[in-house]
Amino acid sequence: MPSAFVDHLIKPLSLSQEIQDVTHPTQSESVTQTEAGTKEQLQNLLSSLNRPLSASLVVDTVGSLTQIQWHADISASGIISENDILRAAIVSKLLVGLYAEGIDSYLSQATDAETEAEWWADIERSSGSISFGQPGPCCTAGPSHSKSPGFPIIFFAYLSPQPLSLNAAKQRLASSSIPSPPSPAPECTFKRRELEKIRDQRAETLGYLAHLRNDLALAIQEPANIRSCAHMFTCIAQGDIKKAFSPLETLDWPTPEPLNELLALSTALYKTQKAEHQQLLESRDLLRPSRLTLIWPRLLLLPPLCFYALRSAYASRASLAEFAIDAKATAEGFVRGWLLDPLKDVVKTVRAGSEDGVIVQKEGIAADIASLERMTLSLAKDQLNYNNEQLANLSQQIRLGDLTQVLQIYEEDIRSPLKSAVTGNLLRSVFIQVQKAKVDIDQTLSGIDKLLKSQELTFAFVGVAPALGIVYLLGGTVMALWSGGRGVGRYGGKRNIRGVWSAMRRTERLLISQPKNRHPHGRGNDTSSIPPLTSGLLLLSVARLRAYAEKYLPPRSRLRDGFLEDVGDLENPDLGKLDKMKVIERMWRCWGETLGWGSIAVGGASRS
Repeated sequence: MPSAFVDHLIKPLSLSQEIQDVTHPTQSESVTQTEAGTKEQLQNLLSSLNRPLSASLVVDTVGSLTQIQWHADISASGIISENDILRAAIVSKLLVGLYAEGIDSYLSQATDAETEAEWWADIERSSGSISFGQPGPCCTAGPSHSKSPGFPIIFFAYLSPQPLSLNAAKQRLASSSIPSPPSPAPECTFKRRELEKIRDQRAETLGYLAHLRNDLALAIQEPANIRSCAHMFTCIAQGDIKKAFSPLETLDWPTPEPLNELLALSTALYKTQKAEHQQLLESRDLLRPSRLTLIWPRLLLLPPLCFYALRSAYASRASLAEFAIDAKATAEGFVRGWLLDPLKDVVKTVRAGSEDGVIVQKEGIAADIASLERMTLSLAKDQLNYNNEQLANLSQQIRLGDLTQVLQIYEEDIRSPLKSAVTGNLLRSVFIQVQKAKVDIDQTLSGIDKLLKSQELTFAFVGVAPALGIVYLLGGTVMALWSGGRGVGRYGGKRNIRGVWSAMRRTERLLISQPKNRHPHGRGNDTSSIPPLTSGLLLLSVARLRAYAEKYLPPRSRLRDGFLEDVGDLENPDLGKLDKMKVIERMWRCWGETLGWGSIAVGGASRS
């Protein structure tokens, strides 16, 4: 079944012909009944093609079309009969379905070859591709086996291109000094290049098929051209590019429809081509080793390591239990003392707050001021003989901090300090000034207290912030360990974004320096158009971009919709090289910073 990318690519090929009823009043009743029966059969065939296309469905449809009698009766006005329109619609729908299957098949094969090539390239770049008992998956085949009969081939005879007998292995082991394992780079390079050649072959065929879309759309509108289009499609699918673009011989065909070509296409796409591709990869040993081959050292070492770990844990069960209890107590203390209680204080501060002072209380300040007032008024009444009105004015001055009268008395007393000390006036003045200093200190602390009260919520959050930071870091670390290996993250994670970055870079590189075609036939020979090989490689990269956007970008967002619109422009074979270069520049400008393409290139190889 074609993928969503192929469905989007062939969307312009949807049938636009409308089947209209055509009446022929001059026909006899028997002819009308015969045409009605034929029309019903053709309508049933057309309805059956709404199901996903398969090889058996194509064979059944072509067989039914062959059995139905062909009526080419044309009225005097030159109007084609409705049965002719139905037959043309069936053939067109078959051809479009096979075209979609061909695009999907070659795209899948090119994608598989590229995926394997990228895996071998990652192994080639990796510095630790050889491990104990694993002479590198690159050593499973390649041209260097005949020159390296050392450690890997002796102990892993299945890696040798020629089977070794037990005696031969013993003789080779006895005569060998067991050299160090060979470098896997030549093997990986050999496999990668072979896979890239296969990918380019499939991509070139894919490019020819993409360029065939306009011809197929024209053939749907003008059924007279459908045989030539089917001929080109069949030759391209069979790998005969030269024959595909050669003039079609004019012969007396038994039927106007290319039924034989449709059967050949079905056989090539559903059976022959897929089997040959898989056989090619397996015969050349280009596929990556099996999962068991890659992890068997781990499987070999895992049971004894697990047994040793379990035995050590059982021997230290008392200390482990004590450690678990301490860890639980620490976690509970952290959560309650540093997280929950400070958060409760924050909520309490936000809801109600507190009018109590942090350093001093308002009652204490008021008591100190009242004591200072009483001491001053008493001194003024005894020494200065103030009346009630003067005492009231002095009280107002004391509340404002003005003690001028007391200071004047103090200045007079210090002129004769001994006499003033004996009478007690000097001591009273000193004590009043001490009380005044105490009041000033209380008022200063009151100001500091107001400042602290205004920042009480800030201090509450500062107290809980370290605990929240620790929880955030622990939670992020746990989530990264849980989902990081699966490529899950924002916009698909770094691994998927790195793949999109590679696809974007290759797309721009293909548009700047186009690879040379193996077959110089067909379209795309001028400098403004895109050759088939470049077009196929572009479709390969664009398919990766579309799959990424549909799977990982947030749905119903400007990012996803805009990204898919740009991908649609790259998929359009009608756009030339310069137009697609502008699209690439727009994508780098619009989505590069959002998806982090500028920094994703820094990093090691990632194996899937």
